[in-house]
Amino acid sequence: MTTSRTKNDSRRRTLNESDEAAADQSESVSRGADSSPVEYSAEQIKALRERCGVSQTVFARYLGTTKGTVTQWEQDLRTPCRATHKLLQVVDRYGLKVLM
Repeated sequence: MTTSRTKNDSRRRTLNESDEAAADQSESVSRGADSSPVEYSAEQIKALRERCGVSQTVFARYLGTTKGTVTQWEQDLRTPCRATHKLLQVVDRYGLKVLM
């Protein structure tokens, strides 16, 4: 019986440690650590779109904007807003499929 109880205590301790680690990470995110978006240049936006293998029109649809806006970003005529930079960061990390 003591062996079984020891294993269960060990498992509980491991789960509690995991919960604490997750809570710490959640606190870190809610405080804003590592949450600031990367600012993408015109060249980086175009390179990202090309890595995704899509046209400006398709890229625009995924991002909820127009082809004209994507064109202006890529030609450095306009700069995406902060939220769009964050979305580009998500696409860069996980691909367009995450937006489906």
